[in-house]
Amino acid sequence: MKRAVLAILLAISAPLAQGDAPIDETRFALREEFLRLINRDRRQFGLPAVQLDAFTSTLADAYCRDQIRNGTTGHYTTDGQAPYMRYSFAGGNDGLSENAAAWSATYSFSDRALYEMVRRSEDAMMREVAPHDGHRRTILDRYATQVGIGLAWERGEFRLTQEFILAAASLCAGTTSMRLPCITSLCRSRLPR
Repeated sequence: MKRAVLAILLAISAPLAQGDAPIDETRFALREEFLRLINRDRRQFGLPAVQLDAFTSTLADAYCRDQIRNGTTGHYTTDGQAPYMRYSFAGGNDGLSENAAAWSATYSFSDRALYEMVRRSEDAMMREVAPHDGHRRTILDRYATQVGIGLAWERGEFRLTQEFILAAASLCAGTTSMRLPCITSLCRSRLPR
């Protein structure tokens, strides 16, 4: 019952994740800019663009709001749920990788400041160097086909996440004989550096 209620709420709020509400113009513009930056970086390495996923963006927005409310940062909820668990519990059935960033200040952020923080977050992730390049590798995952972008800001707190959906994982899950080799090859794949 709890899952059904969550699924209905997410379905109703999915258009908000894409910025269909007039009051959410800043969120829509930030999400589009973040998507543009992600695809710019993927294009530089010969990777296909990812598409924005409204359902996952709605989940990511809720997670970002929870982080601000709870005063937390990072990838796990206060009860220990990992990103893939939040996605699966909400009905997602693909692989998922998450990047997260947090900004704090003693003042409220202007729209211009929010844009700058989105740009600086993406740029910082792409400047990472192996072996500490997990965010960069997530952005450049060749199996990623869609991305949910979570954004929340309140007073001097800003949280953002990139939830990359790995559709290749769902292709592997359909056959038991191919599951292990397919997932193994996903784990062994090498991304451009």
